[in-house]
Amino acid sequence: MDTTHTAAVPFSRLVRVELRKMVNTRSGFWLLSITFALLMLTAALVLLVTALTDQTIASMPLAEGTNLMGEPVDIGGTEWAQFSVATLIWVVLPLVLGAMRVRSSEVK
Repeated sequence: MDTTHTAAVPFSRLVRVELRKMVNTRSGFWLLSITFALLMLTAALVLLVTALTDQTIASMPLAEGTNLMGEPVDIGGTEWAQFSVATLIWVVLPLVLGAMRVRSSEVK
């Protein structure tokens, strides 16, 4: 079959056709919807966890005596707990996992 004289199909048309085929069925629509919703939920969860366990934010009341807004804070159990959890997640956990990995690695 000789296709040398056939005009090339524009990429935009190919993308448009494939997207229409992807959502044209009920299962394709729900698959894309659920995938998008799970992606957004995962991104929101990651942002929430990193915001709550950020070492800089957790140590600010202890180091400066102020919160993120610059207001003075009485240092209590909540601030120490947040700092402890952030330190556990960002310092102690990687240290322990790294030590376990080094201990179990094969020496060549």
